[in-house]
Amino acid sequence: FGLGDDAAFDRSLLQHELPFAVALSAASEGQEQLLRDARAGRREIVLLVPMEPEKYPSQNPGPGTLLVSMSPGRIESMARGYIREAGAPLAVANYMGSLATQDEQFVGALYRALRKDGVSFVHVAPAPRSVCRNMASSEGVAYDEPDAYLDAETRPGRGAALERGWADAIDRATRQGNALVMMRATPASLAWLEKTLARTEPPFRLVAASRVLHRPAGK
Repeated sequence: FGLGDDAAFDRSLLQHELPFAVALSAASEGQEQLLRDARAGRREIVLLVPMEPEKYPSQNPGPGTLLVSMSPGRIESMARGYIREAGAPLAVANYMGSLATQDEQFVGALYRALRKDGVSFVHVAPAPRSVCRNMASSEGVAYDEPDAYLDAETRPGRGAALERGWADAIDRATRQGNALVMMRATPASLAWLEKTLARTEPPFRLVAASRVLHRPAGK
């Protein structure tokens, strides 16, 4: 995640041979080209849909945010529109959404959209009172949470922190068989990952996100 600030880096990343998915915004300006490039490169896409956070609008995901005050029909329609424009993404994830994901009516409408389009839900940084996990099974939606979320650790000079975060992810993967890792895409994090993979017999194997995520029935 985190693409969109450096077009040259984004292009090189999308052409990389490693089998990672890319998390791209559903509504941010300039993301259309990234979506086209990702589809052209046959990248798996996790679509980041902006959802209402607590303290909105002082905290604001930006234009096109799905709001709790919207009717269920509008929430479902907008979500399906984002999915359609992205061209069959692997999954939808929340961008912010700490308030929206606590609202049963909102989540019900979102899940109807995901179920109709056969798309999974990846819940990033769940709020303590979120209802998404509990509602997923009753609504028939495939649900996952990242096992590791590496953001500040990817900044230049934070190699030790990135090593610790990655070690935690590998430990999680060893215990449960796999791990879903979200990592901010930066030149520093990509260089670190390439160096890590070049080590003799690393204790893990990168696979496509579709090999790790729960998938809707029939997918």
